[in-house]
This record gives sequence, structure tokens and C-alpha cells, in this order.
Amino acid sequence: MANQGQGSVLVLGPGLEEEFLERAQAAAAHRFIHAAESLEHCLEVCEASGAGLLLVGEPALPSDDSRGMQHWLRLRTFRLVVVVGDQKPMNSQELFQRSRCAGVVRSGAPSSELGRMFDNVLAGEYWLPRSVLARAIDELLREREDGLTKRERDVLRLVRRGKPNREIAEMLFISKETVRWHLRSIYSKVGYLNRTQLENLGRKAASSENRAKRSQPASSTQ
Repeated sequence: MANQGQGSVLVLGPGLEEEFLERAQAAAAHRFIHAAESLEHCLEVCEASGAGLLLVGEPALPSDDSRGMQHWLRLRTFRLVVVVGDQKPMNSQELFQRSRCAGVVRSGAPSSELGRMFDNVLAGEYWLPRSVLARAIDELLREREDGLTKRERDVLRLVRRGKPNREIAEMLFISKETVRWHLRSIYSKVGYLNRTQLENLGRKAASSENRAKRSQPASSTQ
């Protein structure tokens, strides 16, 4: 269990059912604060208490940014977990995109599951499907790659095809030292640690594309 005190305070926000509240409070030995009046009040309580985690019912999340709430949520210092009703489809990807939450959990989850979720999220982990986290990482890498120059993109494309520096230099009519310089720039901009990561991501991308093509139905001829 995380140590009780500032940073481990759990704030129970709006949109949560009474039965869930009882199970949540029985799940872990953390200090709980009720702040169910409104999301605005809830965020103020989180800031004042140094909360580590906020639980909010999915209906209480803003559907748009008319009140600037989504921007406020993204700047928070605490971690957000969204609670979804048992009878409602749980689109973790959509909820993550809307609020950048650290977790999504069903309102009917047993106390044992809630306890594990509290400990994991307060420890800096996520309580989300792996597919959601994988997409988030892919999106982040694509955003960073948008900052590459045209030549850096050319080098990155060839590295992902498994080409060595000598061959890349010949294909792009540049020196091997220039290729190495471009690679250093790519590492710093995109966040890769080494060439192996670039090649592995290239193979994964190609494999995913091939699987997608095989899964598509054959075109009908007129």
C-alpha cells in the first residue's frame, strides 16, 4: 500500500454511485475526501489537499471544453480515474483521449480490484488496456516525428528498412558522417535511444500494415 498522507489522498468526485463509494473506501487504507458537489469544486479540493488521485463518474466529465475544464484536467498534478457504469459500453480509448486519465474502471468492480487499481495508479502506473497505451505511445512518436526535417525523414525511412549507414549515404548522396549526424538529431527529437529501436519500430509497422492488408476483403470485380 502507498503511505497515507499528501499525495496518497483519494478524492471522490461527482457521478459516483453510493455502492461504489462504499466499496472504494473499503478497498484501501487511504484518506478519502468527498467532493461531489461539482467538478469545479472537486478540482479545487484536489489542489488544496494535495490529492494523489481523483475518481470521477464518466457522466460528470465535460463533453466539450466550453468551461475550459478539459484544459484544467490536463494541467492537473493529481491522477484521474474514470468510473464507468456496468451497463454502459466502456470505450477506454475515447475516455483517455478526452481526459488523459490514468485509469478506467467499472462501477461494479470488486474491492480487491479497486485496491490494486489504487496502489498501481498512485505508484505512477496506468489502469488501462495495453492497446490504449500502445496507441498513445504511437501518437506521441508521430507527433515528435512531425518535427523532423525532410532529410531526417529520408534517413529514418531507410533505417527502418534495415539499410546500413554506408548504403543510406550512397542512396541519399551524402557522407556517412552526415548520416550519423542526422541520426543523432533524430534520436534527440524523437526520443529513441539507439538505432535498434528505429529498426524494430520499422519492422513492427511493416508487420501491422501487412496484417491489415490480409484482413481486408478482396475487391469485387464489375
